[in-house]
Amino acid sequence: MPLELAVVIPVFNESANVADMVRRVDAALAGRAWEIIFVDDDSPDGTADVARAIGRTDPRVRVIQRLDRRGLSTACVEGMCATAAPFAAVIDGDGQHDERLLPWMLDALQAEADLDVTIGSRFVEGGGTGEWDKDRVAKSEFATRIARRVLKADLADPMSGFFMIRTDLLRAIAPRLSAIGFKILLDVMTASPRPLKFREFPYTF
Repeated sequence: MPLELAVVIPVFNESANVADMVRRVDAALAGRAWEIIFVDDDSPDGTADVARAIGRTDPRVRVIQRLDRRGLSTACVEGMCATAAPFAAVIDGDGQHDERLLPWMLDALQAEADLDVTIGSRFVEGGGTGEWDKDRVAKSEFATRIARRVLKADLADPMSGFFMIRTDLLRAIAPRLSAIGFKILLDVMTASPRPLKFREFPYTF
């Protein structure tokens, strides 16, 4: 079955979560052809070794261990550029994103040739921020309002760290990315020379 999707998981000191993330992605993408790429910023807790141990018996699990460089955005870009899959998803390694959305996000991209990005959104109907306190919610809403002005697009959650994109598009945009900070989706959306067509899917952080 041809490879459909790479799930890129940037990690740092997430050794306790690696096996659980593999199980969760496996359950969510049952019947699909996928791989996981853990991008580890040389975690001192041995995160990369835990992932490699799983990869010895499950070739769908791969590891990029980065030495002498750090950063969430660059980790995501390296992971997405390292796959042969036509689609790549970015998801947190601590289980805060809802991996059960992955097949829906993938189905939408496969069904619509002009759809560029699918996004897990906290701020569309049905989504939410879970147990965040009021101060954190207020800061997030403020950052989201600013980001939407920069984008000039009706994207409810431009600060989301949970999204899926066509990898040929990502590779084309990659040289234009600032790769600074940790809001890679906002970087992708603003670096594109044309407005990207997107669809948001609700989830609770």
